[in-house]
Amino acid sequence: MELISQVLALFDDRGIAYDEKRKSVVIDCPSCGKENHCWIRKENLQTICFKCGSSWSWKRMVAAVLGITQSEAYSLVYGRNTGDHIDRMEQSEIKQDSPNRLS
Repeated sequence: MELISQVLALFDDRGIAYDEKRKSVVIDCPSCGKENHCWIRKENLQTICFKCGSSWSWKRMVAAVLGITQSEAYSLVYGRNTGDHIDRMEQSEIKQDSPNRLS
């Protein structure tokens, strides 16, 4: 499934209103609140508000619209918990940096 389809399915599930155009999707701006001024390009999910000029990556935009973190937005769209992977990486780094580590 394309990324834009996954994002729109998430919007549908959460009751986020949007207007789908041929090449873009239009939503209310999560930054300034202006109705129907935030455009998401379907091709690459670049997002810009034509009122306040704010622009976002897709993760930042989804996070702002839903009021969640970017990591949570990624997890919702891709359906997996990235937090577990990050926790494992941090624990591994702590073990490697520990001065009392036995080799």
